Amino acid sequence: MFSGFRTTPMSIEGSMSLATFSRRMNPSFTACFNISLYLTQCMLYIDAANAGVSGDMFIAGLLDLGADPEKIDLALKPIAGVLGEFEIIIKKVRRGVYSSTYYRFEFVDRQITYDECRDAIQKAALSQPARGFALSCFETLTDAESKVHGVDKQSLHLHDAADTISDFVAVSALLDDLSLLDTVVQSSSVNTGMGFFTFHNQRSTLPAP
Repeated sequence: MFSGFRTTPMSIEGSMSLATFSRRMNPSFTACFNISLYLTQCMLYIDAANAGVSGDMFIAGLLDLGADPEKIDLALKPIAGVLGEFEIIIKKVRRGVYSSTYYRFEFVDRQITYDECRDAIQKAALSQPARGFALSCFETLTDAESKVHGVDKQSLHLHDAADTISDFVAVSALLDDLSLLDTVVQSSSVNTGMGFFTFHNQRSTLPAP
């Protein structure tokens, strides 16, 4: 799901010398070199073209990149009471000829209000940057839900709220563990599928609103 690259570390003197040399050889190359050196210390690429991407898939990919799974337990521990009964499953599996990581958040669905969800994210054991990222993700989601359903955020009926909270908290904790919170992130287009689906006895088209 993910790929990335890092530039080779070099001193400012070394990079300036190389830039000066490149300018003499090819001015257009110099511009490209300077931009790439400045911007691409690390990049995270999400390949969602074939199977889309879910919270569990995203978390599994971060674990495959080397994130510490214990970071998830530590982050969720302070808010276990809000999430209710749940179990986290992490294991290595084979999909065809490939070995991969399987992640699953099993939970008993219960009603959690918007304010309770936001409060839970704030109380999760996250660094300040990770908490800010998780809250930003939550607000983006609830902004969209509010517009689609035509109700204010406090009136939203948040389906699978415990799963949603755990996804935002776990992803933020793992990105932080991998030092990727401030990195450049790019993604392929998302494979949403086509046709129809049924949700709460209502038939709707794909991609979902």
